[in-house]
Order: sequence, then structure tokens, then C-alpha cells
Amino acid sequence: MLLTLSLNGNMFYELVFVLMYILYVPLSVADQLTNDPNKMLNSCLDGMHHKTEPGPEGDLYKQCYPWRDRSCCKYNTTEAAHHAGLYGFKLDHCTDSAKMSTDCRRHFVQDLCFYECSPNIGPWIVKDSGMKIRKERYFEVPLCQSDCEAWFESCYDDYTCTDNWSRNFNWSNGRNHCPAMSKCRTFGSIYGNAGNFCSKVRFGTILGSQCLMRNHV
Repeated sequence: MLLTLSLNGNMFYELVFVLMYILYVPLSVADQLTNDPNKMLNSCLDGMHHKTEPGPEGDLYKQCYPWRDRSCCKYNTTEAAHHAGLYGFKLDHCTDSAKMSTDCRRHFVQDLCFYECSPNIGPWIVKDSGMKIRKERYFEVPLCQSDCEAWFESCYDDYTCTDNWSRNFNWSNGRNHCPAMSKCRTFGSIYGNAGNFCSKVRFGTILGSQCLMRNHV
């Protein structure tokens, strides 16, 4: 049975894009979990804070609000996403240099809202073994070039100590720490350009004009 949905404008665009992607773009992810269009448009990641299936929420916190009508997240998850309460990850891991700017932080929070809340990532869900916080992740979600460039520009003068955030941090006491002997440098210095930045922080992101927005930041 096909989905019957009532969506706000942003979510309607996202849903239409995924439908068109399924119909016209050959999927190249070898480990893709399903070819069922209904599941692709109605899937939540198998993760620590994700719901088992998407559904309406009465309210979601701040930047996660656009997903309230059909969401894979709950309110308490979205509130924690805004206040560094999820997974113990510190955006301010270069505190000796400077705290992350408000504009840069807003983009990272928006990306976390997308990760926790979007139900329209079925075509890009793959298994992720060996992780305590999830059994699945998304891979090569097509991020809009303009969105990526705005994100990188907002973070250009902020600081980090490693290019690959998913692999290179040391973890102790439930928190991420800079690798030994690493130095904090600006995002602009470490990544060089927006494409390299987005591919390192978002699991091999594909950039283009046919793409998913992370909604408005």
C-alpha cells in the first residue's frame, strides 16, 4: 500500500526528491538494504535514539521542528541534539583555540537533526557493524552543493584537530578527544574546500543539484 501523507512544504520537497531518485537514478550502494519504495520512503535507521518507524510528534525542538509531522526522532532526542547530550561528542574539542562559532554549530546541529529525524533516507541506509550506537548508517546521501558550501563557509575560521571525525578521535570517559600530537587548525586549513569537508564529515556525501537539503539553518 502506498503512503498517504500530510506534509509541510520542506518535507514534501524531500519526499518528492526521494521518489524521483528511486525512479530515475540507478542505485550504486552495493549494501543497500531494500528495493521496496514504501520502505525507502518510510524508514528509520537502526540506531540508539531512533524510533522503529516514523510517525508524527506533537513538537520537536528548535532546528529539528520541520520533521514533526513524520519523524524518526522524539522531542527529548532533539533537545539533547541542541545541547551536546547525544553520544558524548564535543563540538568544542579545540577549547584552547576557541569555542565553535554560533553559525558553524547551527549547521552541525541541523545535520544531526537530519540524521536523527529524517524518514526519507531508505535508499542510502547500509549496515554498520562494530558500532555501539547504531547497527545502520546512511552512505552517500546526495547533499546539495549550495548547502555544503554554506556549511563550510560558516565553519571556515573555526577549529578542529582532525579531518575525519568518524574515525580519528580518541574516546575516553564517553567523550571525544583530539588525537595525540595533533594540532588544532582552522577548518579552512584542514579541509581546503567544501567538497572535501562534506565528504569527510558525512559518510562519502555526493554533491549535486539533484539533492536533499538538510532543511533550513
